Amino acid sequence: MELPAADVAPDFEHLNTDDASLHENAQAWLSVEYSQIDAGEFSGRITRRDLGPVTIFLEYQNKAVHKRAQVPANRCTISMIDHGHNAARFMRHSMEQNDQLFLMPAMTDCDLVIPGGVSSCYAVMNEGDLLDGIRALGVEGWEQDIDGLQVYNSSSSRQLLEQFASISLNQDYLAPSGSGDGVATGQHLLHQLALIIHQASAVGTNTDSGQYLRERRLEVVRRTRDYILSCLDQHTSPSVVDICKGIGVSARVLQYSFNDFMQITPVAYLRILRLNKVRQQLLMPAHAMVTVTEVATRFGFMHLSNFARDYAGLFGERPSVTLQRSLR
Repeated sequence: MELPAADVAPDFEHLNTDDASLHENAQAWLSVEYSQIDAGEFSGRITRRDLGPVTIFLEYQNKAVHKRAQVPANRCTISMIDHGHNAARFMRHSMEQNDQLFLMPAMTDCDLVIPGGVSSCYAVMNEGDLLDGIRALGVEGWEQDIDGLQVYNSSSSRQLLEQFASISLNQDYLAPSGSGDGVATGQHLLHQLALIIHQASAVGTNTDSGQYLRERRLEVVRRTRDYILSCLDQHTSPSVVDICKGIGVSARVLQYSFNDFMQITPVAYLRILRLNKVRQQLLMPAHAMVTVTEVATRFGFMHLSNFARDYAGLFGERPSVTLQRSLR
């Protein structure tokens, strides 16, 4: 789903991006980190439409990204992608199907892998407001707060995605009542989301060994990422041996976990995180005299010619070009 350019209104923002980190900045309400994991020059778009009770975000990027986020207190999100993809992951769940909805309650940590060329969409709302709408429909089992990520199969997901896009990209969109007021549209959309969740089929919670294994592998990936970032914050670059010792897993478990969730090796992921860290600091240099060598060696790149080649391979430009553009 392509997101065309649009004029900007007070409740409407559209941003073209040339770096994955810019998607973090466009979602200030959310604690989120992006890492580009596909090689090549990055190009993306993010559109936000604030409708009072509901805010809609549409995202697109031409390269695969790994997203790590936590939903803040009192908020929740309902997410989907424009078409199923066997490389897309939402926590332990594959996003291969076209009709999946993902409900994330407040204070939920999540990991997502979104392949290049896939558009994602999510709506943000007050969790209590959504629960009030669901409970008003007389749905059993919703007496308590939402417990963890909920996954649904819904025949309405395609129609909902198209409606999100129409609302987000058309400033003159009218709620069914005929009102052009954004808050009225948001209230209608909130009630519609409650009805869709009510009618959707929850994906059952299996207790088989396959699910346990997927959950364990996801946890290994998350702990590995946290360990690597902790080391990089101290300007040390861990080896695979360091990682295995640090998080207490074998090299085989580490390898299988990354092959399953990220579809890359742990060594490749470590290099990608280091390169993303370098890029972040080149895009926002600490001072006017900063050099590429200074930043690269800070994150363990000692062979600068190899570093420059790997950097250009991942981001589509030389590190010196990134820095020069930032210092203008």
